[in-house]
Amino acid sequence: MMFLGISLLTFSQQHMKFMGIPLDGNINSFHQKLLSKGLRPDKGANAVTPVGIRMYNGDFCGYDATIVVFYEKKSKNVYSAKAVVRQSDTSRAKSISNDLTSRLFNKYGGNVGEDDNGFATFEYHMMEKIPELGECFFNEIGVITLNVTNPEYDYFIHIEYYDSANGEKNEESEDSDL
Repeated sequence: MMFLGISLLTFSQQHMKFMGIPLDGNINSFHQKLLSKGLRPDKGANAVTPVGIRMYNGDFCGYDATIVVFYEKKSKNVYSAKAVVRQSDTSRAKSISNDLTSRLFNKYGGNVGEDDNGFATFEYHMMEKIPELGECFFNEIGVITLNVTNPEYDYFIHIEYYDSANGEKNEESEDSDL
């Protein structure tokens, strides 16, 4: 069954997109595309961030955000990216999470919920049919999630885009160390 799951990922030619950029290819190419969208590398954070993560600052959907890009350490292939909006005011954080959840739902559909603190949550699994296998077979292209964390004083609204095919490759690479 595991073989079937892994082999189904190879059928997909699509990749999740973050800010219109496919979550695929080398981090250096992805970096250039983010720069062309007006994002700026966070040099201070990147100096202490481990290999496999790059951080940027800039606009995401009209909000000042930190953009975090995850890539596989060996191949340098991008597999996930997230925008994190920081907010100190509770009502403003709820307003932002509600706005982004509504916008995500209007674009993708998906599942909207609420966490224990009354913040909106969102989850969407982008799927594609696999015509070679018939009407009942689907392949997951990726996942989009929104959640809010409050580790100490500020609220952090996370909107993450995860590409399943490249995420699987990253996991396989990490597991090869075992």
